[in-house]
Amino acid sequence: MTDVVTQTDVLGSPGEYFNPNFVASIAKTIRSNEPQDYVRRLMARKKTKNGVFGAEITFFQYRTVDGVDLFEAISPKCVFVLTRKNIIAQGISLYRAVTSGVFHDVKGRETPEPKGVPYDSIAIQNWINHIRDQEEGTDQLLRARGVSPIHLTYEALAGQAQKAIDAISVPVLGHSTEAKSVEENHRRLANKDGIDMEGRFREENGRFIEALEQRGRITR
Repeated sequence: MTDVVTQTDVLGSPGEYFNPNFVASIAKTIRSNEPQDYVRRLMARKKTKNGVFGAEITFFQYRTVDGVDLFEAISPKCVFVLTRKNIIAQGISLYRAVTSGVFHDVKGRETPEPKGVPYDSIAIQNWINHIRDQEEGTDQLLRARGVSPIHLTYEALAGQAQKAIDAISVPVLGHSTEAKSVEENHRRLANKDGIDMEGRFREENGRFIEALEQRGRITR
């Protein structure tokens, strides 16, 4: 989705600027060694010509940010929360990606499918719990900051570039933006192994899934 939004040239370039794995490298590139200055320089460099700046950040990444209040520094007009309805499939995808080291299918490149990843029920449960903890943490954070987010789902937007762009552009710009030559360069990796793994997990982990649903999380 970040690819599609960036290619419009009017919706910012919402990268993972606060991912602790990337911050040091980005800070070196923009020549900043102080948190507030980092945000200022980042916004100046990454906003589009119409003044729109965007960033992608998870709850756990937010907790690693020190020395600057991102809500005050960025003062976001809109906050979008993207989730996947099928958290079981999401947990399995994350488990397979982390285990194999292959996260996306990048258009124009030969991307190996994450084949041969062993089935591990406990590891999958841990990733699903991680996702749910992150979702609940995000909800609590935004409530505490008095922010009413716009909720989007992966299922509703995947493979539909124009729909994804409209979901962002209408709240941000007040109107739709054409996606004439926009392409999705990153695609989710999915194959029969993942589908089979989900089927087995659902068969073997009925109580876990029931407990998840009792926490208020739809699993399909």
